[in-house]
Amino acid sequence: MVRLVNFLQSRREWQSNALIIMYDDSDGWYDHQMSPIVNQSQSPADALTGPGLCGSSSSATVFPGVDPVANPHAQGRCWYGPRQPFLVV
Repeated sequence: MVRLVNFLQSRREWQSNALIIMYDDSDGWYDHQMSPIVNQSQSPADALTGPGLCGSSSSATVFPGVDPVANPHAQGRCWYGPRQPFLVV
C-alpha cells in the first residue's frame, strides 16, 4: 500500500486526485451499531429480525421497487447495511 501511495503521489495528476482506501476484513463484523430499519419488509430475502422478516410489519415505512407498478414495495432491502471504514489520502 505504501508503494502504491508513493507512486501515485509522484505523478503530476496527483494534485487533483484523491485515493480512497476501503478496508473491512469481515463485512461489517466490527461495526458497533446496526443501522436503522428504513424499509419494513417481509420476504424470503429478509432475515434481519426473524426468518422472512425485517422490522415489525410490511405496512409501516415502505419504498417502491425498481418498477413501482409491478413491485410497489421493495422487498429484501430493509436497512443501509454495515458501515464501511475507509481512509481518504
